[in-house]
Amino acid sequence: MLNNLNKFWIPKLNNYEVKKNINKILKSSHFNEGVLTNEVEKEICKSIKVRNCVLTSSGTAAIYIAIKSLEKLKKKNSKKREILLPNISYIAAAHAILMAGYKPVFLDINSDLSICEKDLKKKISKKTFAIIAVHIAGNSNGILELLKIKKEKKIYLIEDAAEAFLSKYKKKYLGTIGDVGCFSFSPLKIITCGQGGSVVTNNSKIAYFAKLIKNQGKAKIDEDGRPSHLTQGFNFKSSDISSSFLLPQLKSIKKKEKALIKNYKLYKKIFKNKKDIEIFDFDIENGNVPLWIIAIIKNKKVFEILKKNKVQFRYFWKPITENMLFKEKKINYPKTFKLHKRLIWMPSNFYIKKNQILKLANKLT
Repeated sequence: MLNNLNKFWIPKLNNYEVKKNINKILKSSHFNEGVLTNEVEKEICKSIKVRNCVLTSSGTAAIYIAIKSLEKLKKKNSKKREILLPNISYIAAAHAILMAGYKPVFLDINSDLSICEKDLKKKISKKTFAIIAVHIAGNSNGILELLKIKKEKKIYLIEDAAEAFLSKYKKKYLGTIGDVGCFSFSPLKIITCGQGGSVVTNNSKIAYFAKLIKNQGKAKIDEDGRPSHLTQGFNFKSSDISSSFLLPQLKSIKKKEKALIKNYKLYKKIFKNKKDIEIFDFDIENGNVPLWIIAIIKNKKVFEILKKNKVQFRYFWKPITENMLFKEKKINYPKTFKLHKRLIWMPSNFYIKKNQILKLANKLT
């Protein structure tokens, strides 16, 4: 048994503060969005230096809301109905694109998980409405290139920063570089409330539409107490119960950031000369915060050793085009299919110790 390496992830909560917040909510009898939700939105704005934050029910809802909010900026109906995204990503972004009434167009990826520029240039067209940059585990690779293309082609850039809260590239936080960013607060993230997410943007119009869309299109309460609904929307709201979990974690998030960077540095150092396994590079010098440790497997026997020692690793997602709904030929994505089976996530929780990583490394060549 290798103790904390037996668990890929262990959420770290401030239980005392969470309980205090929940008790306040119980006494107030107001469980929906309220004072605590507003506090969390302000704290997120402060934490990542962004003007607007809109809490949502999930990261998937956040991506949908982001797309529809950008759509509202157009003065007339656009014929641009395609959104580009990498073929290696969690499937949520592709589902959100479909739900918003757009067609997902998938892109091949490079070995550093950035979008293949050659494939992007081939597939971008007059139909392209936006590109979604996916910051896997806090990785910023390729964001500057996408920003240039956004400006050249006059399209939108959405950041799926579900796994990148507090991660930066140079002086900017991921999620605040494009037109709009989306975060997730599910259990495997740096902060969690079980299920939740947020839309962030420096554009006040986008934030305004995001607030409408997440709350049934409701803009205001009329004098007679009835709400006015200005546009189609859904119930994608958060709640003060969710915020009671998030607020204490936001207050102590710097400790978590340090723990994740420490984990990454330990893995990199200890596995430096291992020929069968390589730890993926994160640009921590420019502010990347590796949420999870990504390993590149060069010998299949590594999987057997990890399983034998009960190390809880996770396989990377299948390419999205391997799923029934989005099925395409493998030949269209040569780099993606060469790479994805070699990538895994190593145990990345906050409680890992140096001696535990050393013990594991000694079992590998």
